[in-house]
Amino acid sequence: MTTTKDVLLPLATSSLACSATLIELTIPQVVRLSRPTAEPLPTTPLTARLAMLPRLLGPQTALTVVQFGCIRELRDAMDRWRGPHPLHLSLSYGLVSGPCRSAAYNLLIAGTYAHHGRASPGDASLARFWRTKVVPGLAWSVLRDSGSVGGGIVVAPYVVPRDASPPVKFLGGLGCGACCGLATQLFHNAALTAGRMAEAGRRPGTLEAMRVCVAEHGARALYVNYPYRVAVIALWTGILHVADPFRR
Repeated sequence: MTTTKDVLLPLATSSLACSATLIELTIPQVVRLSRPTAEPLPTTPLTARLAMLPRLLGPQTALTVVQFGCIRELRDAMDRWRGPHPLHLSLSYGLVSGPCRSAAYNLLIAGTYAHHGRASPGDASLARFWRTKVVPGLAWSVLRDSGSVGGGIVVAPYVVPRDASPPVKFLGGLGCGACCGLATQLFHNAALTAGRMAEAGRRPGTLEAMRVCVAEHGARALYVNYPYRVAVIALWTGILHVADPFRR
């Protein structure tokens, strides 16, 4: 019989590890994205990122616990409604991750700017991020998240058994996450294209965003920007395959 400890401990440990990974990999991206602006952020070396970690880790971990808990609850609700199916976990991950990741990235943007004594950019508010970056490409975002980490955590147990050693499970999850990240890169690029179009004042439809993305990049739309995603997707899939916070 599953106890509260059996649920909360994997949720807490996986959320802590995933949040630390996200912080480390996102801060350099925030700095890089500030370079074209009038007041770019200075380079943030490893020592500075480690100094920022204690202040950022608490809110990120709490938010990730909420995210993983909601994914688990939604998966269980789908199982009760339609009967248990592995794809319910994948779909639940995609549906929950949009708003939670939006909040997480905005917290990291604000925290990075605060560390350097700056106010975060005016367009870093959660409401604006949701309106311009998530909603225009929402369908592609759900497909992307359902198939990337959501797909990786469903596929990994078929590749590496649950009773394998933790290092083997982690490596198996890492490989599955990398493959699922590549398989969903087209959806990711379509979502980014929709967000860029919304920033320019347009309201692109779902199919229009995909058509523009493919027209701009051609076959490269299948993989362009892939290295910037693979680290987070692969590492999160590896961590989740080991901690297994969604086990029934």
